Amino acid sequence: MKVIVLFTVLALAIIAYSEPSYDVECPDDEDPDFVTLIKNPYNCSTYFVCQGGDPIPMTCPKGLHFNDAIKICDWPNSAKCKPIAPPSE
Repeated sequence: MKVIVLFTVLALAIIAYSEPSYDVECPDDEDPDFVTLIKNPYNCSTYFVCQGGDPIPMTCPKGLHFNDAIKICDWPNSAKCKPIAPPSE
């Protein structure tokens, strides 16, 4: 069981740090329990969870895209996501 937990934590850390960092603006909210989901305009299969002003990168299950209209991971033809090119550094 400890091995599974360790593997999961390591996998999440790798995913979080392998995704390029983009300036994500979370809404200013006084309520720390309020959660906002924001699409990643550069990658349809990822999105951000904003809680307390901090963006947390998340990944949809394989084969799904984030549907910004209904704020869930959805089939690509339903999500209708059109990624834009990331800004050059």
